[in-house]
Amino acid sequence: MPSIRDHIRARLSRSARMISCGATAAAVLGSLLVLAPQAAAAEPDRAAGAEVSEADGTTYYVDASGGDDAASGLDEGQAWQSLDRVNETTFEPGDRILLRSGEQWSGQLWPKGSGSAGSPITIDSYGDGPKPRIDGEGEVGEAVRLFNQEHWTIRNLELTNEAPALSEPGENLGDFRGIYVSGDNSQTLSGFVIDSVDVHDVTGEVNWIGGSTANNRTGIRFQTGWDASKRTGGIVFDTTVPDIFTPPSTPTILNDVVIENSTIANTSFAGISIKQYTGDARNEDGQIIAERTGWGTRNNSSDPDFAPHTNVVIRNNYITQADSDYGANGVYLTNVRGAVVEHNVVARTGTSGIETYYADDVTIQFNEVYGTVRKSGGADHNGIGPDRGTTNVLVQYNFVHGNGDGILLAQFGFGDSVVRNNVIVGNTRYQIYLHSNRQSRSEIYNNTIYNDRSNYLIYGYGQYLESTYNITNNVLYSTRPDAALSTTESVRYSNNVYGGADLLIPANDDAPIVADPLFVDAPLDGPSGSPETGPQLETAHGLRVQSGSPAIDTGVEIEHNGGRDYAGTPLYNGNPDRGAFEYTTADDATTESVTGTVRNPAGSPVSGATVTVESVPESVTTGSDGRFVVHDVAFADGLTVTAERHGYESVTETADVRHGNITTVHFTLESASEIGSVSGEVLDQTAQPVDGAVVTVLDGDHAIGTATSGGDGTFVAADVPIGEGYTVRAEADGLVPAQRSGVDVEPLMTTDVGGLLLVEPVPDYVVVHDFDDLPTGQLADGTDGLSVSHSGGGVDVVEAPDATNKSAKLTRTVNSGRTSLLQPFDPGLTGIVSVEAKIMIDEPYVSGNHWWGVPYIRNSSGQNVVSVAFTRNNIVAYSGTATHTITSYEPGRWYHVMVVLDTVNQTFDLFLDGEQIFEEATFRNSLDGVAQVDYYADSSNYGSVHVDDLRVAHGVAVAPDDAGLAALTTGHGTPSQSADGSYRLNVPASVDEVEVTAVARSPFARSVSIGAEQSPGAEATQNVQLGPDGQDVVIVVTAEDGTEGEYLLQISRQDLANDSRLTDLAPSTGTLEPGFDPDSLEYALEVPGEVETLTLTPTAVNPDATITVMGSVVPSGEVSAAIEVPVGQSTVVVEVQSADGTSTHTYVLSVYRPDVGGGDPFAELSGLLEELHAEGAVERRQYNKLRTQLAIAERAAGREQYQQARDALDRFISIASEVEDEDAREQLIVFAERAREALA
Repeated sequence: MPSIRDHIRARLSRSARMISCGATAAAVLGSLLVLAPQAAAAEPDRAAGAEVSEADGTTYYVDASGGDDAASGLDEGQAWQSLDRVNETTFEPGDRILLRSGEQWSGQLWPKGSGSAGSPITIDSYGDGPKPRIDGEGEVGEAVRLFNQEHWTIRNLELTNEAPALSEPGENLGDFRGIYVSGDNSQTLSGFVIDSVDVHDVTGEVNWIGGSTANNRTGIRFQTGWDASKRTGGIVFDTTVPDIFTPPSTPTILNDVVIENSTIANTSFAGISIKQYTGDARNEDGQIIAERTGWGTRNNSSDPDFAPHTNVVIRNNYITQADSDYGANGVYLTNVRGAVVEHNVVARTGTSGIETYYADDVTIQFNEVYGTVRKSGGADHNGIGPDRGTTNVLVQYNFVHGNGDGILLAQFGFGDSVVRNNVIVGNTRYQIYLHSNRQSRSEIYNNTIYNDRSNYLIYGYGQYLESTYNITNNVLYSTRPDAALSTTESVRYSNNVYGGADLLIPANDDAPIVADPLFVDAPLDGPSGSPETGPQLETAHGLRVQSGSPAIDTGVEIEHNGGRDYAGTPLYNGNPDRGAFEYTTADDATTESVTGTVRNPAGSPVSGATVTVESVPESVTTGSDGRFVVHDVAFADGLTVTAERHGYESVTETADVRHGNITTVHFTLESASEIGSVSGEVLDQTAQPVDGAVVTVLDGDHAIGTATSGGDGTFVAADVPIGEGYTVRAEADGLVPAQRSGVDVEPLMTTDVGGLLLVEPVPDYVVVHDFDDLPTGQLADGTDGLSVSHSGGGVDVVEAPDATNKSAKLTRTVNSGRTSLLQPFDPGLTGIVSVEAKIMIDEPYVSGNHWWGVPYIRNSSGQNVVSVAFTRNNIVAYSGTATHTITSYEPGRWYHVMVVLDTVNQTFDLFLDGEQIFEEATFRNSLDGVAQVDYYADSSNYGSVHVDDLRVAHGVAVAPDDAGLAALTTGHGTPSQSADGSYRLNVPASVDEVEVTAVARSPFARSVSIGAEQSPGAEATQNVQLGPDGQDVVIVVTAEDGTEGEYLLQISRQDLANDSRLTDLAPSTGTLEPGFDPDSLEYALEVPGEVETLTLTPTAVNPDATITVMGSVVPSGEVSAAIEVPVGQSTVVVEVQSADGTSTHTYVLSVYRPDVGGGDPFAELSGLLEELHAEGAVERRQYNKLRTQLAIAERAAGREQYQQARDALDRFISIASEVEDEDAREQLIVFAERAREALA
């Protein structure tokens, strides 16, 4: 059965045909050749009579159980026994040191001497059995060591360096390695091959460059600097200096390093680590004490001090940290220039599977990296990570799956990278993490990303999105909706396919395709790479696309693209494809697909078009994007393809369908129509439908279409002329109009403008937290419905700005949990929702992480939808998935931050101190309802922030400087508003005092003044005394921030000479219904049946007015002559003419006198009605209606108009049936029916 190494060597043989990277590949291949070694002079300690090997070197044998250090070591029978015997020998070029298979040693192997170019010194095994094993046991720094030596090959060893476990976890960690190659002689040391070794169980300490030194676990240290960090593990190459205080001027450089065909397992810190010395050693207080050389760090891409190692190849290895609590990186490749990392399996490591740092010209290809987790205090958990100061990094043809982050681009300071033709699948956080600085640039193209575990696809935030990222020709697929795709002006998407669940498509993608990419076999289901198999790159072939995929032939051409796709297919087959795989027709296929688009002359897609291909029985219909696919078209030339749609002229093209690729046909259809339609819905501020709203389509000021919303709020404005740039406006009584601009109408198409939301003039505040009435000190969880978390710090009520105007202060001091002030809503708020607060940071930013969300607004799934932050002296906010720096903040200054969300149209507006920053910006994720409003910090963010006047409202919140009036009313009616903004009110001359009520638009206004009288709060009422002509009244609203708004109310008093109204009209018997009002002209009056005459006493506003009662003049305030009152219904007219004869008021009394004769059903009904009304069984409104119908019936009956009388009684019964009191209702109906029967 072939061994693991046989498998690996077979893969190596196959991979030797693949392109590496220029001179590096040539150097690597050269190092694998067997070259004739040069003869070497014997050293004094070489054994007498030693024989030269066939390679012009000497072979030495070592046998732990059967050897003897006194023997010659020159054949198997004369083998040495101990490592010490080997270590005391200086070897020559071409020498071989062979350890017997199956044997085991403790301690360190450190043979001396160097080989030469073409004649390396080789450490290898002989005999049958397991690889010879060396256990360092934590007693030595490394199991195998080379120092200031070169041209060595180490093969076929098993190495460990595990210190025994102690009582406390991590206490056994130390400065340990499996293999260690180093030097300090200021030379270039070349020619190192490590081949087919198994290094495992190395308990190296974990040292981090930076980080927090608080509460660290045993064996893990932070702030150790560059030189002391990350230099333990399985295989370590680094350099140093003889004296850190007076280092030499020339660095030691390692050149031509090959690590291949090996397994490295459970070796902390890293599996493989390569580093250069830089000079930053620190004392116990963390102060740098070494003289800096700068060889291992880079200030820029051309830093003259940077002295990288050169020509490094790491390939065909299996690296894992699965069973180590402290094992972090798989490969930590730093301080190199010219390196290839290829054909490795990096499985279940910590922090980063393959990381580059301060490196140049690195190619990472054909690797499978999976299962990376956070470990040992590290913040990251990525598969592949080009990190700080890395340039010319190429990441290609890798299968990266099941990590925390797939690929982390963290090129801080500067850098450039290309990420292409990778398959990135199922990482738990970010599939690609954009985390570089603005001086960096990344080209990310032709990758296939499949996300089924995260809410993120390509993500970054804050300053890290100021770097340039060009994201082109990728297939971006997510089974989870709204998986984030971060965007900014410098994060540019182009020609990508977006598939799966609904995604927020980046607005700057000029040619997106939103469709199913038609994967061959998704989701993927293994297998993953193992030591026996190597990387299982073929597993990712399930994400190749099928014939007819929208990814085929729709990409853009990219120069210097590597010449092949993920699977090895040459580029390009026809036009470029999108994604990691270039499509070709299957070898045994007999059919292909015909695809394309149908568009109008303006280039807009035509949906609903029917496309037919000759020889295919069924046609297909274009979708909303105008695309179509006809599958299974038999190979043939000259096939006719026809596109047609109602209202358009049909078009026919010819197409050749052949083996090799799909056939693409694009159509342009001319329209035969000049009209289209506009649809949408009208909703109120809570997202409820508005019935009867008037919707107008406007071309400038000209109405070209109208509609009225139905009960469900929807509308369709039909027969709208085709055109562009229209405005759609919706209006309804009592609500603020809303409109949508930039609306285009296309032929025979319906343009949906979405929701038009009409808000109330004054918002409805759902919650208000001003903290003023709360005691100072810790804010308890649950206070006033707030969810408060003190984890990592604290949330307190403090006297800021002052003791009468308190605020909440959030302070964070520890990297633990979340420090949060959160307002939850269940169910979430929908419609137009305003969120506002005042924010202040009182201390200037100095250093470290400092990100305060103020606020973060989330949906019901807990996803961030709107994010505003104060961070590092700046105010930043997300628009969609892109962050924008708005301005810098001043410590100690309060800022008013307001967000107005539209949950229907999925947009928001952002205001800072009243200035609009974003208008109709898109959310980071879709919003089903505002479920959380959170002011918080977490993770390693520290510092403090103040929050005051936290408010959430339905509708558009009023600004702090809003000094507007919501309402102005008086006891004599509502004033009218003039075009100049002033108010006017006319009152009768008799009115000498008017009650005025003014209500501010903002419920948080400081005061409202009416004349000289000021009332605190948002409402005031005052009695205003009038002069002969009236009075001008000044009303002042003082807004929340002290802004004043002044309004003039002009009250005009009517001239007495033209006043023709009465102030009173008193009957001698009975009571007027309704009660007398000078401006009400019609009344009902009932008198007892025995009363035959009636007098009236009218009193005029102006005593000089002329009053006539039934044609007879009656002086104001005097009793009229007797008026005869007949049985039944009669009318009395009172007319008043003003003194100047210009005005007349006529008052009409309907008088009813019942018949006092026995058994009169009308009299009985009338008496019953009066009795029930007096008892309160019939309310006044119903009583008036009933009395009117009864009077009509009696009058008609008296005139023998019996049908009219019956009709009036029928109306009486109908009104009586609505009386709530059941007994009263039944009695009225019975008596009315009796009266009706009497008419028969």
